[in-house]
Amino acid sequence: MYDPLTILGTVNTLRSFLSSVKDYLDPRILVFRKRLEGKVHEYDLDAHGDAFFWRDYLIGNYLDAKKLKMENKTKKTLYFGDTIQLKNVNLSRWIPLFPGKFYSKYGKKILDEHYTTFDKDHDYGLEEELISRNNSIFLCGDATSRFSPMNQHYLLSGTSKDGFGVFTGIPILIPAKTYENKLASLIDREGGLNANISATLAEVPWEWQNRFNDKIPPKFKDLYQIPRFILKINDISGIGTGDRIFATAWAEYTDTTIEGMQFFMRSQFCVNDVEDLGKAVNSIANYAGFLNSPLVGGKWVIDTEFDEIIPWFSSKKYKTYAVDHISLFKAYYGSIDGRLR
Repeated sequence: MYDPLTILGTVNTLRSFLSSVKDYLDPRILVFRKRLEGKVHEYDLDAHGDAFFWRDYLIGNYLDAKKLKMENKTKKTLYFGDTIQLKNVNLSRWIPLFPGKFYSKYGKKILDEHYTTFDKDHDYGLEEELISRNNSIFLCGDATSRFSPMNQHYLLSGTSKDGFGVFTGIPILIPAKTYENKLASLIDREGGLNANISATLAEVPWEWQNRFNDKIPPKFKDLYQIPRFILKINDISGIGTGDRIFATAWAEYTDTTIEGMQFFMRSQFCVNDVEDLGKAVNSIANYAGFLNSPLVGGKWVIDTEFDEIIPWFSSKKYKTYAVDHISLFKAYYGSIDGRLR
């Protein structure tokens, strides 16, 4: 038979132990402990944009694409498990297909190879130059996708108001319950929102990794070269209307008459404008008129979907229009999606 005092002492000891565990696991205390250990890193995206985060994450592979003066901003070393706090971050469902690639030396190498082959004063291979430039810009980072939720989580991206757009954004994983209760209505209505987040830097779960890889054609998979990561949200606050966010719709065209002949077409759109995405898709889909014309030749088809929410190309959710091939060539070749003037 147990002594009542002994039992009471055991119960009190257990309560004390459980209370200590609860205090130890309190997110606020965990962040405080990490801060003392130098494992909490803050980035104000309004003040510095997203480039400072990418500099600290990419380290030796970082390339200052915006020619920023960073000497007054202390460099940090980021490790998996560290807490990342982003202030004034714009969140949306659109994700960079190659996170960080634009700010890396690998991205610049791809562009340099294009401009070495086609210098600005050349007067040959205009069609080849257009294909090469579209491929180069796509592969150096200018591509975005929208993913459906999986395993009770949504994948978002965080961008700055003065950044290049979603393709330089930071991948963020958020529990479905948090997203649906706090963010869904505003993002559904306005395309994005602004908030402050606290998150943990982590490796991308394999199932999400596979979904990224499935969107990249096999012949280009080895060109990414940057370790993927995500920020797992722990806390979100200060939710409000976001800034204008720009993403890039894209498609991979394949010539069915020539094995291995592929290239990408891109068109930018404003995430906050519901109709703008449709216009971008129309532009990409109708580009087939130029490709299948005598100016290029072949039999080109679209065999990718950049958006998991709306299958634009397979369901033909776009408008076709008639235009003569010469005008179409001038429209694409002289635009921001064609040759730089």
